[in-house]
Amino acid sequence: MLEATEDQPIGWVIRLTYFTGMRLGEISNLTWDMIRLEDEPFINLPKEITKSSTSRDIPLGKKAMLIIRQLEQCLEQKKKQFPAIFNDLPEYKTHVLIKKRGWGQYKKRSIQDMFRKVMRQEGLPEELTFHCLRHSFATHVLPKSGNLIGVSKILGHSTTQVTQQFYDHTTALNYRDVADLI
Repeated sequence: MLEATEDQPIGWVIRLTYFTGMRLGEISNLTWDMIRLEDEPFINLPKEITKSSTSRDIPLGKKAMLIIRQLEQCLEQKKKQFPAIFNDLPEYKTHVLIKKRGWGQYKKRSIQDMFRKVMRQEGLPEELTFHCLRHSFATHVLPKSGNLIGVSKILGHSTTQVTQQFYDHTTALNYRDVADLI
């Protein structure tokens, strides 16, 4: 799916979701004033767009930063294409994910439709959803980092138990190195 969508708007959405663990509603409402690129880059999600109604910061890794840079280039092209709109549009109203044609934001439904289309084209199972990208982020990062608290904070879960219940797929066999300490 990643290869099939490279350099396409839906590909940027898929990658940014996978690299950050954001929810669909968060990513569709993301505006440029929420992104901090100085020193240690991160996204600050305000409570108004999160499921838990609490703000949170999501660190931007190198791969996520590449997507942000591509989206910046897209914005610059849109500014040239639609100067009357973008010259007067404040940063807090300028969405990160803007339509390929025109200038408006991608709504949740549009993202889901584009995602579903790619899924069908690639012959992937129908039961996979956009939320699976968030699940993939957590299940791939958690075993590599071992940082349940960090992953829980990035995902915006109220407790680490929520993260553990839904995303920690380790078994006793994964802890063989602990048994070998004796």
